[in-house]
Amino acid sequence: MIESRRWGEHNGEPIALYRLTNDQEAALEVTDYGGRVTSLKVPDPEGEPIDVVLGFDDLESYLEDEYYFGAIVGRYANRIEGGKFSLDGSSYQLTRNEGDHHLHGGQFGFDKRVWRAKPEETDRGPAVVMFYHSEDGEEGYPGNLRVRATYLLTDENEFQFTFEATTDRPTIVNISQHNYYNLSGMNNKINDYRLTVNAERFTPVDSEGIPFGKTKSVEGTPFDFREPRRIGIGLGKKSHQLEYGEGYDHNFVLEEGPGPAAEIISPTSGVSLELKTDRPGLQVYSGNYLEEGLTGKSGATYGPRAGLCLEPGNFPNAPNQENFPDPVIRPGEQYETRTVIEFRAE
Repeated sequence: MIESRRWGEHNGEPIALYRLTNDQEAALEVTDYGGRVTSLKVPDPEGEPIDVVLGFDDLESYLEDEYYFGAIVGRYANRIEGGKFSLDGSSYQLTRNEGDHHLHGGQFGFDKRVWRAKPEETDRGPAVVMFYHSEDGEEGYPGNLRVRATYLLTDENEFQFTFEATTDRPTIVNISQHNYYNLSGMNNKINDYRLTVNAERFTPVDSEGIPFGKTKSVEGTPFDFREPRRIGIGLGKKSHQLEYGEGYDHNFVLEEGPGPAAEIISPTSGVSLELKTDRPGLQVYSGNYLEEGLTGKSGATYGPRAGLCLEPGNFPNAPNQENFPDPVIRPGEQYETRTVIEFRAE
């Protein structure tokens, strides 16, 4: 079932909120402002709904949000060093919105744009399809980019998101989704969660969060999540990499195969999620920079470690690293990526 209502307006444009409900009474709420997931309720072991994403109660708070709560991020999710890259002999300067660097599409990335949304009933469950035309030169990117995003809530309690894009000029693309997951209640931290990531290697970063083009084995490091491991154990280890980002804010090099890329289990609630994706990397971010005392939904108080982000995508700074996966698409090509997140209660 799909319901919608007017939620407010932004720069004179009406903003809508869509509510998708499946046969198991799981519910997904999303707004066309930034394609933001504002609520995702799934059953706990007793069958009671639990909201598993951080966010706010009102549109005004999202308009002022600095943390990308629940948003679509792009054109290029993650960081680009100096906001610069070269393509086919031309150099491009993007907006620098994180010190000297470009982050998540710039000052007015996809997270701050109003998307054109259309609800759609499918044979798998209710969906919202959203469209955005990113104009040539927007935030410094070349080419007109036409983007289609689909959010689907299946009757198997899966949250699926698909991103598609085409361009009229060669450009770079890396679109991701920025939910902060908290599987055990809005006022609880993520330290006790057991995290698994199907990655033998990760991309180390410098003190400003920029990878320097190499990958490193997770063996013997706080980044070894090949078997379930409490997040807090890793956070308690001494590591320059963890000091740079005040916690996890790193890209993991995903192993290929049909299995899940990552899994989170909350021992407190008994709720878990399993993530599958076709992307080569997964940015794991432990909410290090969330402001202490930040007021969220239903009066909940957020702060560092209040949520865990799992952001599938290309590697950070890939436009400037030849040995990272190629982020370029050209006219006549289609960018397409799909991620499936399944929730369970045990």
